[in-house]
Amino acid sequence: MDWKFFPPHTAPKPLDIIWCNFPLAEDPANPGPKARPALVRSVRRQKDRAYVEVAYGTSRMTNYGQYDLIIANLTDMTEMGLPQATVFQLQRLVTIPWAEEWVGVLGNRGPSISTLNAKYRGYLTYIQGQASGKTNR
Repeated sequence: MDWKFFPPHTAPKPLDIIWCNFPLAEDPANPGPKARPALVRSVRRQKDRAYVEVAYGTSRMTNYGQYDLIIANLTDMTEMGLPQATVFQLQRLVTIPWAEEWVGVLGNRGPSISTLNAKYRGYLTYIQGQASGKTNR
């Protein structure tokens, strides 16, 4: 498929929060039906294109696992541009093209809406340590 790629220099950075059409499990090669928040885990640039590895975001507070990042504090949600409490499923990752068809827009904002704040960066580091078995007690 020929996607309409954004310029690579506009790609987000790791730990940014973007709106993307996360693909359905049964059709991973195509954009999903609706834009949702996603947490950028890594960015890869190839010539005039960028690809973004993202973790799935959902507002379903019953859809979380032991190693997921939950953002439910109103002050933090507002700071990070999230309209509602969000669970980032850190084990559910896909790499998507940094392209119009894959990246959504929330209201009048662009696809990159914010970045994890310092508190949640700390939580993420802790969760990753737990998941890899490296705990600091």
